[in-house]
Order: sequence, then C-alpha cells, then structure tokens
Amino acid sequence: MGAYTTLLVFAAEGEEGIKLLARWLAWAQRWRIAEFLKLARRIRSHKEGIEARLRHRMSNGRVETTNSPIQLLTRSAHGFQSPISLMVPPARAYLLQGVARGQ
Repeated sequence: MGAYTTLLVFAAEGEEGIKLLARWLAWAQRWRIAEFLKLARRIRSHKEGIEARLRHRMSNGRVETTNSPIQLLTRSAHGFQSPISLMVPPARAYLLQGVARGQ
C-alpha cells in the first residue's frame, strides 16, 4: 500500500480516489508510524474538502491567481493620503488581468 497508493489517490478521481484515500487512511492507522498517524489526522480534519476536490475536480487556483496581484497592488497603495489610492490598485489589477488574457 504505502507511498504508491498515496500517489494513486490524487491521480484517481471521483469515487475511486475516495476509496483509495480510505484505504490509505486505514493502512496508516494499522502501521502506527507516528508521522503517518499525524498526517492521517490532518487528512481526516480536511477530509470533506479533499473528497469534494476528488469528486468535482475543482480548485481555488484561479481565485488565488487573481487575488495575488490585487494584494500586491493594495500594499503598494499604503502610505498615500487619499482614499482614491486604495481604489486605483483594484482597477489596475483588473486592467492587468485583461492584458494578461490578451484582451
């Protein structure tokens, strides 16, 4: 089982991936290796989200891709005296996103 199944969990999708995850968690529990038990506890605490990812194949990558430039531009506006300085960075980010997509 072990590392090979761990790789298969995220290579597989849907119910097959969920079954492999359950098998890996059972394997980790049986072997009682401290690091695996710690990882299994962490996986169980996030199991609902992991199963949703396996079922729906969705991630928050696109949101994070958009959020990062906005955060950077917002930080660059600190220190300015007017509220308009906080409104300009999101507008610049919107324009940058359009340029990045070739629009």
